[in-house]
Amino acid sequence: GGSRIKLKTMGREAVSIDRETIDLRYVEQIVDSEQVTALGYCVKYAQKNIFDGKTTLIQVVDQLEAVMEKQGMAAVCESRSSVANMARPRRQEIFACFDRYRSLKL
Repeated sequence: GGSRIKLKTMGREAVSIDRETIDLRYVEQIVDSEQVTALGYCVKYAQKNIFDGKTTLIQVVDQLEAVMEKQGMAAVCESRSSVANMARPRRQEIFACFDRYRSLKL
């Protein structure tokens, strides 16, 4: 299908989703690249499964948190075994990431 969203992590500085870079350098809660990868997957998951043009950002983050709470990171990461045991991003990090994502269409 044509709906594959490309995700690439650049250390702990940034994550790129479909060639758009989300700059996370000034999000001080972020300490490692795994957190950045996890945030990238959150954005990707939300784009595919949550955004519908009607949801507010708070609703999106609430839904993401509910999915991670119930099913763990693997649900958001499409069960990539390498990332399924990643630390779950905190709410404020998720907001910060969406905040910096210019292509965001809620």
